[in-house]
Amino acid sequence: MHIKEFLNNVCGQIKYKPIRNEIAEELENHINEAKEDYMKYGMHEEEAEEKAIIQMGEPEKIGKKLNKIHKPQMNWQLLILTIILLEFGYLISYVDGTDKWKINLITSLLTMIPCILIYFLDYRKMKKYADIFYIVATIIAIHSIPNIVRKNHT
Repeated sequence: MHIKEFLNNVCGQIKYKPIRNEIAEELENHINEAKEDYMKYGMHEEEAEEKAIIQMGEPEKIGKKLNKIHKPQMNWQLLILTIILLEFGYLISYVDGTDKWKINLITSLLTMIPCILIYFLDYRKMKKYADIFYIVATIIAIHSIPNIVRKNHT
């Protein structure tokens, strides 16, 4: 069995796709280190590679164990805390007695949807758009300054 075949068998057991490349890279490094150690003792490259792969163990068992370890889990505490904090603003405006509570309720509900969606996103994929997010956030902040100043003067 060659290294690529071994890695494909291991990674084929892992259901969480974003972590597969990292695991394959890590396992390949371990195999190559073991292979180099065997070659220091005079083994031929092919024999050393085969022995290093055998030393790793059965690829299906390794893949199943790694699948259990790297299974993404929902952090319900964080999600519930986020919803509570979003709804806290709604409750304050409702108790205040103004008519703004309806708008705040709609706003908080509309805010929860992107928050929940963002929770499930893989942030590593968004890294290449960091500059765009920064520029958009800065523009929004600059445009909201006149509204904040106007509210404070009335």
